[in-house]
Formats: sequence, C-alpha cells, structure tokens
Amino acid sequence: MELGQIRHKSVFTSDQTIKFAHFSDLPTPNVDSDVDSHTRIISSDQLKTNDKAVVVTLTVHTLGALDPLHSEFSACVNIKLRWLEPKASKMWTDGTKFSATRSHVDLPLDDSGLVSTDDSIHIPALVVENLVAPGREYRPSLQIRQADHPGTIRWERKFLGAYRDVFIVKAFPFDVQRPKIVIRLNSQYDKEHGRFFAHLNEQEEMPVIKPGVTMAEWHVYKKLLGQIGEDEKHKPMYTCSVVLRRKHEYFTFNIMLTYGVICSMGLSVFNFQPDEFEQRSTLLLTVIFTAIAFKFLVTQELPRVPYSTSLDWYLNAGVFLLALLFGESTAVVHVLEGQQAHVDAIFAKTIIGLWAAYNSWYVLRTKLYLRKVARELGPPGVAKASRHLGQSAR
Repeated sequence: MELGQIRHKSVFTSDQTIKFAHFSDLPTPNVDSDVDSHTRIISSDQLKTNDKAVVVTLTVHTLGALDPLHSEFSACVNIKLRWLEPKASKMWTDGTKFSATRSHVDLPLDDSGLVSTDDSIHIPALVVENLVAPGREYRPSLQIRQADHPGTIRWERKFLGAYRDVFIVKAFPFDVQRPKIVIRLNSQYDKEHGRFFAHLNEQEEMPVIKPGVTMAEWHVYKKLLGQIGEDEKHKPMYTCSVVLRRKHEYFTFNIMLTYGVICSMGLSVFNFQPDEFEQRSTLLLTVIFTAIAFKFLVTQELPRVPYSTSLDWYLNAGVFLLALLFGESTAVVHVLEGQQAHVDAIFAKTIIGLWAAYNSWYVLRTKLYLRKVARELGPPGVAKASRHLGQSAR
C-alpha cells in the first residue's frame, strides 16, 4: 500500500468539491472516485458522549519547495486534537481548576511531552507518517477549557520539516500537485479503545491554510482536501492535502516560445535552391547547434525525472524537425536533375505544414487542459475550507 493510502475514506474539501487534484498527463486528469459513505462527521453534542472520536484539525502555516526527484516538500503544520476523557470530568466540578479569571488550564506533561502526568488522560499516540526530516522541535500543549463539555481534552503541536510525497510531473510545466500530510494513531490503547479520527460539523474546525501562505512558483488554492479512514492494519489515518498549480508563464514564454522560434528559423533553408547544399547545411548546422545549446541550458532548470514531461516532448519535437530538414536537404541533392525543385517544394509544404499543425495541436491541447483545471479548481487563492463529500485523487 502506498504511503498515505487510506481504506474506507471520507473526503472533505473546500467550498467547491475537488473532483481531481493530481494531473499526471495531458489533457485528461487522473481521477479516482474511491469514497466511502461512512463520513466520520460528528456534532458537538455527539462528542459529549462519544469517547472514541478524536476530532482533528490541521493548519498549514508554511509551504516550501517541492522536490519531485527526491519526493519531498517542506512545510510547517499545526495539528490539534480534541477528545473526551470521562474520568477527567472531575476537573470541571472540583472547583480547583477554573475561576472567574481563569477559563482554561494548561495540563502538565512528562519530560517527553507525549504523556500526561494525570492517569485519567490518555493522549492519542499521533504519528506524522510522512515526516522524514523533522526540523525545529515544538513541545506539545495539553489544555482543558471551562466552556467545553466536562472531560473534553485539547492537545496541540506544531510540526516543521521535510515530508515525503510522490509528485508526478508529466504535465510539466502545466502540472497540478497535491502535497499531503499523513497522520495516524499508533498505540495499543487507541486500538483497544476503538478510537477513530473525526471532524466536527463546524466551520472553524475544518483544515485551514493560513492566508499568508504563498509560493513563488505555484498558485496556492484555497481548497484543502481531508481524508479520514484506516490503513491496511485498521489503524486510524488522516490525510490533509494542499492543491497547487504551477505558474507556467516563465517556461511558456522564456523557454518554449524562444525554442520554437529558434527551430522555426531552420525552415528558412527552403529559401536556397536544392542544389545549394553548402549554404543549406551551414544554416541548418548553425540552427541545430543553437537549439542544442539552448536545450542543454534550460534542462538545468527542469525536473530531473526518469520520464518525459510535456515540455520534453516539445523540445524533442524541435530536434526532430531540424533533423528532418537536414535529411531532406541531403536527400534532395540525389534526386534526378530537373525534378529537384518539384520534390523540394513538396517537402517544404509538407514539413512546414506538419510543424504548424503540431504547434497548433500543442497549444490547443494545453489550452483545453488549463481550462479544465480552472473549471475544476476555480481561481487560486487561500481561504478557510468548508466541508463537502467528494472524490479523491491519489
């Protein structure tokens, strides 16, 4: 089972349901509709009597660069848990915890920060599954509030570091990614007690991305995708994903357009007569070396992945065009005298037509893809999420 894959999933998205959030190829996105009907949504009243539900809320504070080669990204997230401990309800009635000026109390933790010193409180053993390189250590906090139902415990901790995730960039530079945070409960007590992750049906309890979260290379969408369920060992799991779309304009205008113009200059070879092979070869070799040098330079800025991206296909098409032009110029010299001009004209119309058709098809295909992305995801931005049951995409 892949990292973060969840059985019996419940999916919560923002104000518009995300039908797909991970595009691996053009023009059709990769869609997965494996959604379970068990929603794991509870009300505040149900939480007052359900000591098995662990309400989870996740806030994304920062997002760093995505590294498709090493399958990592950096982020800082804050995770909040809330659950019911019936044996701890005496804290609300003994008169020693709260007062008119004290509406909340921070409870002590042991030296590890993971265990409460109060035997009546069993903190869920939360594990951030895909945190591979933790950064700064943040100590968790444990708290009770006078306004909460007696026995309600609140836990909170911030996690900073590098997270593992797989990014498919076949659609580069038009790709959409969904970096995710995967957490689970991993203790014998949690399993024996039957604890499970849940959401409260309240707006302020939904996963949130801070309004100030921006990225230079990516559009950050206001939609967050939350998945609640179990792993293959029936341990509670929760996945929260952020939807990102790459800002493709730099690659489109500074790389693809420039490269297309360079390769198109090779078509001027047809201004020379078929028997002027020296002039034709000089022009073509100049354009070929220029295109190869340009391609070599720009590949330093491209994702180094073991498959071809959308941009790679376009760059390779330009190399094929120039090789075809050089082959045609060489072959037409050996055509019987008197037919060279006629054959060369046929080749010129065919090659120019094919190159124009390929560029038109590539532009149209990309526009249709981007339009579909915009229709599904809406305008980029950041805002609080609301809950909808929808489809998920791995």
